Amino acid sequence: MNKLSPLWLRASLLGSVWGTVEIVLGSFLHNIRLPFAGTILASIGVCILVAGQNMWNERGLIWRAGLVCALMKSISPSAVILGPMAGILSETLVLEFFTRISKRTLIGFIIGGSIAVCLPFLQTLVNLVIIYGLNIARIYLGFYEYAGRILGSLPIGPYDAIAVVFVITFTLGTAAGILGIIIGKKAVSTDVPAVRFPPAQEHFRWDDVSGKRALSVGLLVVHIVSIPAMLLIINNARILVSLPVVSGYTAVIVWLYPGAWNRFKKAASGFSSVSSRCWRDCFWAI
Repeated sequence: MNKLSPLWLRASLLGSVWGTVEIVLGSFLHNIRLPFAGTILASIGVCILVAGQNMWNERGLIWRAGLVCALMKSISPSAVILGPMAGILSETLVLEFFTRISKRTLIGFIIGGSIAVCLPFLQTLVNLVIIYGLNIARIYLGFYEYAGRILGSLPIGPYDAIAVVFVITFTLGTAAGILGIIIGKKAVSTDVPAVRFPPAQEHFRWDDVSGKRALSVGLLVVHIVSIPAMLLIINNARILVSLPVVSGYTAVIVWLYPGAWNRFKKAASGFSSVSSRCWRDCFWAI
């Protein structure tokens, strides 16, 4: 723990920032059914990775950051996890490939970022073909002809519409790559004052985060596997099956980590006090 590689530390920083965006902002955009949500998230990821690569010109930084982001996405509170994880890894591998063959130059960042941002759109097309087969193309053409009869002559053809979407995503990727280069170079040229921690935090030990219980890599692996499994069970199984399984896992968590449960109890007590004051104010207002 005391000899972590600086490369992995920097990759963890970039990957955790991107993972936070994917989990928080991504869940919101997908829940409101925003068009091009995957493209927007990919653009943000490319911008973060390119900026980090310009700050720390180290080989292998991008794919390591993507691996960290994908692992964080695995514990996202969503029933759809494997597809986004595969998308994140493919985007980082494409960006890593083009930056390596271009020796981390400007053209490599721009081309790699542009193609990486196009991958969510291509992944959507491939998923539609896998789910519905080649008949999805006939459905699309039929819907286009129906829209043409209602709206009149459309300015572009059915395949031209797909090309326009591809050009838009490619342009967003180019903009994300350029913006990442600008942010990274500006960060390098900006003087940031050194941060000094209080004396109580200078001798931080990893065991302090869990009290008397030492950290366990085995339990970490179990939780990484169990949390997506619980979400899949909730989404696919009946409540008579999912409720006992999730309740049992929750009971084990409370038993293993009593300190975390105490924090939830404090939040619940604070919420109850606030709600009681609200009810009292409403009563006197009436």
